[in-house]
Amino acid sequence: MASGRTNPAWKHCVYVDGKTRNLICKYCEKVLIRGVYKLKHHLAGTSKDVGAYMSVLKEVKKSMLDIVVTLQQNLLRKSMSREEKIALFFYNNVIPFNVANSEEFKRMLELVGRHGPRLKPPSYHELRVKYLKQRNEKTNLIMEEHKLFWKKTGYQGEIQLKKIFKMMDDIVEEVGEENIIQVVIDNAANYRAVGELLIQKRKNFEKKISLHHNTIANCKKITTYIYSRTGLISLLHKYSQGKYLIRPTNTRFATSYLTLGFLNENKLSLIRTFTSSKWQSSQFVKTRDGRLVENLILDKGFSKNILNCLRGVLPLIKVLRMVDSNEKPVMGFIN
Repeated sequence: MASGRTNPAWKHCVYVDGKTRNLICKYCEKVLIRGVYKLKHHLAGTSKDVGAYMSVLKEVKKSMLDIVVTLQQNLLRKSMSREEKIALFFYNNVIPFNVANSEEFKRMLELVGRHGPRLKPPSYHELRVKYLKQRNEKTNLIMEEHKLFWKKTGYQGEIQLKKIFKMMDDIVEEVGEENIIQVVIDNAANYRAVGELLIQKRKNFEKKISLHHNTIANCKKITTYIYSRTGLISLLHKYSQGKYLIRPTNTRFATSYLTLGFLNENKLSLIRTFTSSKWQSSQFVKTRDGRLVENLILDKGFSKNILNCLRGVLPLIKVLRMVDSNEKPVMGFIN
């Protein structure tokens, strides 16, 4: 064996005569082509490009596995930084950027970092059932403390709900139910309850709410599908001249409707993308999700729904941007 070799793997092999890149495992005498690379995987038991040696000593296997894992981590760091991976998770799942300011998000990353590699994330079922149930039980315990307080002071929630509902209903009467395109209210629980009461009293509101909800949900399907596939992003940019379909803002409300606007602006680019020969010959068109997204983009009714949503909401977004701006006083614009 040549001198000057510092890699720990070299002590577990010998050279094949006349073949400087071929090695023989000291333990099983297996001939390994391509030198020390395959030896590491052979002794680590990964079965990558080479059969695993099942009778290897535990300390040897652990040593080789640590080397293999370290090399893979270094390769990942070179190809994409940790920060880029986190950013990609936000982009592909259309997560609002303000989530990055959440203390829970920061604490989650700290805990993951402390655990180290090979952390098994919670499954879909665990998130939906196990941990949700645990959180619900903890919330109920907190509520019990409030209920004891309500017995002494009285519960004002129902009275407040009735007052808010009456105020909203009076506005509907004043404006005229037939003239209302959409009712936009705060996302707090009491206002959501008021929305349910309005729907119970005025059945036409449910159709208007469903139109916006379903249209936004379908737009999310389109953007999520496209931006989770690099090949589709490149194909879309070819027809859209590099324009994006998503522009996250500080609020989910604004992000959703601005995305509707970008989909409407890039309608022709999307149609050209999903009717192109490259799309029709791709592997995506054969999948259920691919066909669903294609049908949505080519559906004239869906395009009409986007326009109807935008007509009612864009003026409101313009006003909200004025109110939320810190650059100049806004009272002169709103009267």
